[in-house]
Amino acid sequence: SWDIRKVVAQRSIRADLEQEYVDLVTLEDAADVSMGNRPENLVEEEHGDTLGYLSISDIGKGRNRHGDRYIPRDDTRIIADETCVLIATIGEHTYTHIPSEPVAPAQDFAVVQFKTPEEALVYETFFASDLGQRQIDSYKSGSRIARVNIGDLREMLIPNLSTEKIQSSADAIRNHRQRTAELEEKKKQLEREKEALNRNISDFLSGGDDGE
Repeated sequence: SWDIRKVVAQRSIRADLEQEYVDLVTLEDAADVSMGNRPENLVEEEHGDTLGYLSISDIGKGRNRHGDRYIPRDDTRIIADETCVLIATIGEHTYTHIPSEPVAPAQDFAVVQFKTPEEALVYETFFASDLGQRQIDSYKSGSRIARVNIGDLREMLIPNLSTEKIQSSADAIRNHRQRTAELEEKKKQLEREKEALNRNISDFLSGGDDGE
């Protein structure tokens, strides 16, 4: 049976997407979509033929279910790298993440593998946008723990962007993030200087009268 609320929500989101973008395609037409790895054969020590086992708690909020665990490369069904967007498909909140190095994502992630890091960066930004989050949420079901069926996620609508648009958007996103990081670092530096100045003033005031 259909969930009427989900159907209505998905139709509303589709209308908003069609108003925002000229051309849309399903996610499975642009990328390979699969589930992550089951928590089997995990080890506590890292060595040459292991990969880090990445769970949702490593990028989101909450208790880390597995700690620092690793999985032998030969036991890894899916390996994610910078061409992949990991989407947390289980739980109330939806997190997205692009790994900076090869990892073994946990089964709680949908692994969306694109052809290039630029595609991954641009579409990760779309997944994290209001429209992207609303669309992912509309696929969630389950009375106790909300989750997204991988088959439904493959039908998710995304903008069909040209190679030139993807490249220019990726450059803009990288520049924006770099500028944001620089401003954050500058803010932290100003806070450190402020704290140091306050300590100096406090030390000066508590030093007594030099004339005594």
